[in-house]
Amino acid sequence: MTTQSSKKLSHSDIFWWVGTAALVVIGAGSFRVSWAAGLFMIAIAAMISPFVFQKILAKLGIADRIQIRVFITWIAIVGTTIIYMGQLTHLKHQEEARLAAEQKQRAEQAAIAEAEALKVKAANFQANRTAIMADINKSIEAKEVGRADSLLRQQSGITDPELMAATAKYKEMVQKWQDDAKAKSLKAELAKLQPKEYSRAADIYGKLLDLYPGNKAYQVAKDKNSKLADAEEAAAAKRRIEETKQAERTKKIEAQFSGWDGSHRGLERVAKSMMKNPDSFEHVETRYSDKGKYIRVGMTYRGTNSFGAVVPGTIVADFDLEGNLIKIVSQ
Repeated sequence: MTTQSSKKLSHSDIFWWVGTAALVVIGAGSFRVSWAAGLFMIAIAAMISPFVFQKILAKLGIADRIQIRVFITWIAIVGTTIIYMGQLTHLKHQEEARLAAEQKQRAEQAAIAEAEALKVKAANFQANRTAIMADINKSIEAKEVGRADSLLRQQSGITDPELMAATAKYKEMVQKWQDDAKAKSLKAELAKLQPKEYSRAADIYGKLLDLYPGNKAYQVAKDKNSKLADAEEAAAAKRRIEETKQAERTKKIEAQFSGWDGSHRGLERVAKSMMKNPDSFEHVETRYSDKGKYIRVGMTYRGTNSFGAVVPGTIVADFDLEGNLIKIVSQ
């Protein structure tokens, strides 16, 4: 009776057989991009398979360690990735070169086709030169911008002296037409200006001079409005200075008066200093007039006399802008 026995695969062997199969599949898939990467991956897969790996260890006299297989697998992945990426870069460069070559070829073909078309166009122009030029010149003389443009575009690329002269004349006509349109718009803007808009008027006349250099009327108008604008600005600046001074002057004058009853503080002190009973002072009314360098202040008030009777009083005095007493005018 013969007994057959078979060695059961360990969990480790099953794991590495699965890993081997996975590397083989990855290697086979890499053949599409890089045959070197595919072969390298399959070779490593064979090396880490339990059957081959055990024989290598036995041959080298090394104990089986998982770290060795992991290291080999890591080398396989890194190496394959490097080879794979290198091949991808190579393929990318090849594709770029191919596209550049195709683009160059298309450009050359287009240039050849364009040259052939130009030859045909030139031959047709020479054969019908008199009629074509007559039509072009007629449209230019009639200022038919659209038609002239279309006829000249049909003959583009042809180097004929008369055609080039007609093209230059057409461009000059178009430029004049555009300049006239701009001038018309600028003149319409001038007509809408309000009186004393000198600065804007000078700017518009400057633009008209750009369109028509040497135009004396525009130059005179520009200079006149520029001077008026400068004078207006100078006057406005002077007014602003005067207004600022006046505002400061008014502020100084108003600061001398009470915000409560409108009395002049300095004049009130003067009046009280002349009273028998300053505590009885009662303000009635205060008015002032601006004399330029000073103000004249008049005040009406009431107070008790030596007999205790309430009597009215008036006083007029001049004060400078700082509120200092200049003189008593009347009392």
